[in-house]
Amino acid sequence: MKISITLTGMLASSMGYKRKVIEVSDKTTIRKLLELLVLPIKTEWLAVSVNGVLKDKKKQLNDGDDVFIMPAGGAG
Repeated sequence: MKISITLTGMLASSMGYKRKVIEVSDKTTIRKLLELLVLPIKTEWLAVSVNGVLKDKKKQLNDGDDVFIMPAGGAG
């Protein structure tokens, strides 16, 4: 199945793309997607929305989903 991924800020810079469509296997969860992407930040520090709604990393993805990945915290 195909999903669209959008990265923000430093994630996009470090990965070399802001938006990308990738193929993943059926029953892929957000957590598995993050492992496949090998992002330069701990997954605990990321917030993920699917089709515009923040989701738990256990959520299973569906064909055509639009996944937005962003750092969850900020400087304090």
